[in-house]
Amino acid sequence: RGNAAMPLVSIPYEFTREEIRKSDLVTVLDTEGIALAELEVQSVHSISNIDRTLVVQVQAPHEIASRIAGIRVQEPSVTQPLDQYIDHIADDMIVCRCERVTAGELRELIRHGYRDMNEIKIVTRAGMGACGSKTCNAIIHRLFKEEGIANEEITEGTKRPVFVEVSLGTFAGEKEQE
Repeated sequence: RGNAAMPLVSIPYEFTREEIRKSDLVTVLDTEGIALAELEVQSVHSISNIDRTLVVQVQAPHEIASRIAGIRVQEPSVTQPLDQYIDHIADDMIVCRCERVTAGELRELIRHGYRDMNEIKIVTRAGMGACGSKTCNAIIHRLFKEEGIANEEITEGTKRPVFVEVSLGTFAGEKEQE
């Protein structure tokens, strides 16, 4: 706003306040997780009516400001592929960590003809947890593949909206009116 060449960018941050402070250097990422730049944190503040989401502000070059989607919170090596591919998911392996649903439970439904992710969600609660199916969705699709089910036979689940509404004005730095 004040500096067209280096606008202030507000980024939602849902980790503890102790992990990030003003003047820290952070790596900002685009929507694909690609590093855009290393920038200094200008401010960290909470939103009064939302107890866990912080807003981190960085000043970024105009060329990348509109592409910033997040902040790297762990070393890139953590997200690298495993050295050894796991070729089979055991029945006792937890697929949906949020709802503690196992591969065996899901395989049984697939073998009984379930092809709709919404039905699987209703029966097992897989995909209804805090992550909104971001973790388990790909693994469930892998189970379908292991069972010989083509992607064309699978009906995708309905994606739920953001859990907590945040006004755009909050990210723009507007003060709340009382």
